[in-house]
Amino acid sequence: MKVFIEEARGSEQSAPVPLPLSRPDFLALRRRSLRASIVEGAFTMVFMTWTSGSVLTGYLLALGATPLEIAAAASMPFLIQVFGPLVTWWAARVRNRILYIQTMTAFGRGMWAVAVFLPWMDFSRPAQVLIGLIAISGLLQVGTGPAWVSLMGDTVLSEERGRYFGLRNGIMSVVSTAAALSAGYYLDRARSPDGFQFIMAIALIFAVVGIVLYAQQVDPPRSVTLKSFSESVREPLRNKVFLRFVLFSMYWNAAVMVSSPFVFPYFLGPLRMSFTQVAMWSAIVAIVTLIAAPLWGRVADQVGHKTVLKITSLIVGIVLPLCWILSAPDFLPFIWLSAVVDGVGWGGFNTAAFNMSLVTAPARARMMYLAVLGAATGATGFFAALLSGLLFESLGRLTYTIGSFEWTAFHNLFLLAIFLRGSAWFLLKQVPDSPGRSLMQLLREYTQRGMSLVLQSRTGAA
Repeated sequence: MKVFIEEARGSEQSAPVPLPLSRPDFLALRRRSLRASIVEGAFTMVFMTWTSGSVLTGYLLALGATPLEIAAAASMPFLIQVFGPLVTWWAARVRNRILYIQTMTAFGRGMWAVAVFLPWMDFSRPAQVLIGLIAISGLLQVGTGPAWVSLMGDTVLSEERGRYFGLRNGIMSVVSTAAALSAGYYLDRARSPDGFQFIMAIALIFAVVGIVLYAQQVDPPRSVTLKSFSESVREPLRNKVFLRFVLFSMYWNAAVMVSSPFVFPYFLGPLRMSFTQVAMWSAIVAIVTLIAAPLWGRVADQVGHKTVLKITSLIVGIVLPLCWILSAPDFLPFIWLSAVVDGVGWGGFNTAAFNMSLVTAPARARMMYLAVLGAATGATGFFAALLSGLLFESLGRLTYTIGSFEWTAFHNLFLLAIFLRGSAWFLLKQVPDSPGRSLMQLLREYTQRGMSLVLQSRTGAA
C-alpha cells in the first residue's frame, strides 16, 4: 500500500501547490473530469440503490433474517464510521487519490459478488453472512469518501460549486428514483430470492463501469499536511463549540436508529406493501426533497441553521412516526403523506445539519473534524440499531387489537421514537449559531408579501 502514501519531505507541512488553472490543457482536463464525475456518479448510484434500502431489506427477509439480524445489518454502516478518523488521517496522505479510490472501491464493491451466489452456498444462516459482507465492504471503502471529497474540492472551482453539485445531485436523485422503481417493478414479478440475485449481479456491472470511469477524472496537485494521528484528533476534541454539536448529533442519531431499521420491514410486512409501492414511496421522498431542500436553505440563510434544525427535528421526530402509526394494510393514505413529510423534514434537517457541521468545524482541519463527528454519531447509531432489534423482540409481547386495527411491536418502536426524537431539540440550546432574524419576523414578512400580491391581483382584475 506504500504506493498510495505521500512521503514526508522536509518540514511538517509542505507549501501549498497552486493549481495550474490558467493552462488550457488543464482546463480541458477539468471539464472532462466534471462530466466524467456525473456519468460515474449515475452508474455508482444504481449500484448503491440496488444494494441498500428496500432491496437489501427484502433480500434479508428472503434469506430468513430475524429482527435482530435486520437491526445488525442496519447498524453496520454506523460501526464502520467509527474508523473514520484513522482512515481519514491515512487517506489525507494518499499520493494518487484516483488510484486509491479505484482500488478500494474495486475490493469493497467486488465483495457483493458473494451476495449474488449466497442462496446457493451451504450456510446455515445466510443472512449473517450477508451482514458480514456489508461490514467488510464498508470497511474497505470507508476512506474513499474523504478522498473523493478532497478530490472534488480541488477540481470544482469555488465559484461554481453550487451550480455543479446542484446539477450533479439532481441527476443522482433522478437516477436513484428510476433505479428504485425499476427494481421494485421487477422484484414484484420475479421469484424470490432469484430476483434479488439478478438485481445484484446487474448492480455489480454498473459498479465496474463506475470504477473504470474514475480514470477519466483529473487529480490536481495539492499540499499535504503531515500531522500525527493523535495530534489531528485532539484538536476537534478540544473545541467546546464543536463538541456541543457532536453531543446533539450523537443523541439524534441514536433516537433515529431506534426505529429506522424497521421502517421498510413494516412497509413490506404488516402493511403488505409491494416493492413497487415502496419504490414509489421512495420516489415521492426524492422529489419532495429536491423541492424542499433549496427552500429550507433560503429560510436558514434568514433565520439561522439551528432554527431550521429545531423545526425539522420536530417534523421528522413526531409527525413522521405518527403517520406510520396511523396506517393500516387497507388504509395507506398516511403512508403516502409520510413520504411528503419525510422529504420536507429530512430535506431541511440534513441541509441544516451539514451546514451546522461546517460552521462549527474550522476550515483548516475540516476533514478531520467531520471524521470525528462521523465516528461519534456512528458509535451511537450502531448501538441504537442493535438495541432496536432487542427492543423489537421484547416489545413484541405488548400487542393488542382494537377492532380491525392491530397494534404491533412496530408501533411500540415508533411510539418510542416519537418521544426520543421529539426531545432532541433541547440539546440544540447549547449549540451557538450565527445571528439571524426571528422565525416569526420572517413569517410576518412573507404573509405581508402574500397579502400584497393578492390585493394587487384583485386591483388589476377590477
